Amino acid sequence: MKILTVTVHILCVWELMLFVTWDLVHRTNLTEHLFVEFCGNYYKRVGGFHPYDRDIVYLHSFIEGIFVANLGTNKFMLFQFAG
Repeated sequence: MKILTVTVHILCVWELMLFVTWDLVHRTNLTEHLFVEFCGNYYKRVGGFHPYDRDIVYLHSFIEGIFVANLGTNKFMLFQFAG
């Protein structure tokens, strides 16, 4: 099982190991990959994980749209613009 936490600037992916402890598997500073408006936007949330690729997550903002993040390569791209 995995969970993703997003603060104002930091995105973390945690994985449950042997139903006992949570291990940090990814930690990324969003300000290095996305524009400042997205990082400061309190209307952002985790959209979900890719069903087959463990490194890909979807981020959603009601203002900016949907972003696809490949945490293995630290590449982020706008998938769908909200406006």
